[in-house]
Amino acid sequence: MEFGGINNSINLAGNGGFTISGLTSGVAYVEPEEEPIQVIATEEGGFVNQYGDAVNDQGHLINEEGELINEDGLRVNENDVLIDEEDRPINENGVLIDENGTPINEDGSIREDVVNEDGTILNADGTTTGLDGSISYPDGRVMQPDGSMVHPDGTINHPDGAVTQPDGTYIEAEKKYGQPLITAESVSITDIKNSQSMIAMLDTMIQAVDSKRAELGAVQNRFSSTVNNLSSISENVAAARSRVRDADYAAETASLTSSQIIQQASSTILAQANQRPQAALQLLGS
Repeated sequence: MEFGGINNSINLAGNGGFTISGLTSGVAYVEPEEEPIQVIATEEGGFVNQYGDAVNDQGHLINEEGELINEDGLRVNENDVLIDEEDRPINENGVLIDENGTPINEDGSIREDVVNEDGTILNADGTTTGLDGSISYPDGRVMQPDGSMVHPDGTINHPDGAVTQPDGTYIEAEKKYGQPLITAESVSITDIKNSQSMIAMLDTMIQAVDSKRAELGAVQNRFSSTVNNLSSISENVAAARSRVRDADYAAETASLTSSQIIQQASSTILAQANQRPQAALQLLGS
């Protein structure tokens, strides 16, 4: 089973089912809203959230030692700021910072950029700017001038979302429509979090199908109305043409002749009626 991809598609053909694709193409990807964290007591005396992750009684993620961590598993303090082994606040590049997030040195002074002998710049945030404008991070990542990110294993993330794998394979960027791509290899319903994720994905596709059905139904109604209107026009034109082309010319001609004879006879009788008084007056006068 596959869900998501460029056009948000469901593919059940491999299981004797069906395929639905292109349902929500063009719909911008929207990050789902985060659910409120629930603190659930366990039989062992600890706590977990609704996703099965270990948390403290305030709902904050913790590791096996009970230390606060973030979603990436890195240690943080009560303010969700990364900390080092000595519990000092650091930034994502491992550089010490003060309460305002400003990089500092070990003695607490503000850390400044330093130009190395080879012309590279050691930045205050712990990164190094090369002569070509590239930026090297402490974890081994290198940001190229074109915006590409080169990882230590050789993977390259391009600005458009495409990826070049270490073996040189180029993978085109996927358009983010609906939910991210989930394949049969990554689908799991073994815990609460994954099961809820699958239910949410299926709900999204059901909504997409319902929306498409409503859209197609509206288009079908418009087509039906247009077809009915054209059918009525065609019927009226055919009736008019029939009255003209199917007329009985012999009967119509006989009717016209009869009407003309009656009109002429009426005129003759009227003329004779007008002459009779004149004849009577002439007889009286004589």
